[in-house]
Amino acid sequence: MMRADMRGPAMPRQAGVTLIELMVGVTIGLIVMLAITSAVSTMNLQRRTTVSGNDAKENGQNAIALLDRAARAAGNGLFYNGQLLCTTLNAYYNGSVVSDGAPFAPVKISDGGTSGSDKITFVYAEAARGSSISHIVDNMPNPSSNFVVNNKGALAEGDLALIGVPGSGRPCTLFQVSALVPGGGNCNGITTDCVKIQHNPGGSTPYNPSNPDHAFSDSPKYGYEKTGTTAGPAVVSRIGALHHDTYEVLCNSLVSHDASKAPGCTSSPLAFTDAIPWVANVVMLQAQYGISDKADSDVVTSWQNASGPTWSAPAAADVPRIKAIRVAVVSRSVEPGGSQVSAPCTNAAGVANNGPCSFQDADSPVIDLSNVPVAPGKTWRHYRYRVYHSVIPLRNVLWNY
Repeated sequence: MMRADMRGPAMPRQAGVTLIELMVGVTIGLIVMLAITSAVSTMNLQRRTTVSGNDAKENGQNAIALLDRAARAAGNGLFYNGQLLCTTLNAYYNGSVVSDGAPFAPVKISDGGTSGSDKITFVYAEAARGSSISHIVDNMPNPSSNFVVNNKGALAEGDLALIGVPGSGRPCTLFQVSALVPGGGNCNGITTDCVKIQHNPGGSTPYNPSNPDHAFSDSPKYGYEKTGTTAGPAVVSRIGALHHDTYEVLCNSLVSHDASKAPGCTSSPLAFTDAIPWVANVVMLQAQYGISDKADSDVVTSWQNASGPTWSAPAAADVPRIKAIRVAVVSRSVEPGGSQVSAPCTNAAGVANNGPCSFQDADSPVIDLSNVPVAPGKTWRHYRYRVYHSVIPLRNVLWNY
């Protein structure tokens, strides 16, 4: 007789994962994750480098376009009868002397030294309502608050104007019209349109000093000279607004500011004092004068740095010879590379640069990036650069000489 099996139905066998198998799986997973992370990191770095290179290209183009526009305005409203109204300037504002016979030229380059950026100052008048020239028709026996002119032209109360004697070597003086009075004074035979321009000091005319002799070391007594004399008559030119705009590199940015200001910046967080930031990641600006042999020639025969006894501070006789400028702007990628990606360049004429090349002739300005701020542990060679350069004719100078 057989006994019944009391254990019940048989259960299927289940296979488990051993500890060794689990450790092997985890290790393989970590290796795959590390590979993926490394690939993503590399791709992200390449993306940032590529984007930074494109940003450097765009920044360089914007910077050179900005300088080109400013240079083409230089000298506007500062000429009369084929010559500058003056080569030095007296200017006063709100109780302070702004310029006491300081050089007055359409363009002024300040040399930045062997490894620094240059500065460029552009001077021009902005006459929104139109410029005009009036002639002095009565001598000014003493510095006073009245000029007598043949007509008021486009002048109106509150306007800024320059008075000067073109060709005399005497400075111009910037003043503000407080009133226009018909007639008055000795009009030298002029019976109509003779006008007395008053430039009284006061709250609404902050450009006028209370005593010109106290404001300027040379307060010219502008007057009337008959035709045929050496100097000729003084002239009054309406300018609307007078711009002294300086462009320079601060905290790796191209900025502009009034030439009378001493701007500053902090890098972290990025902030500027008395300056307008225009283009970021610009690390170098180099500029040169284009010089002609003589004032009445439009042909540039040499390119000169703003250094040495002649061109660090051009004399009145040399200012008319400046017919153009040429500039080179160096922009940089935001992100440095993991290795050195840029090398020093020597141009076609043998000019060695501690950075990229700009122009290819023997007079080319030298670009030295050794003092440009970089990230910790990096050098200038870890970044990618774009160089944009341009030759900019000073059209207001060329048209007036």
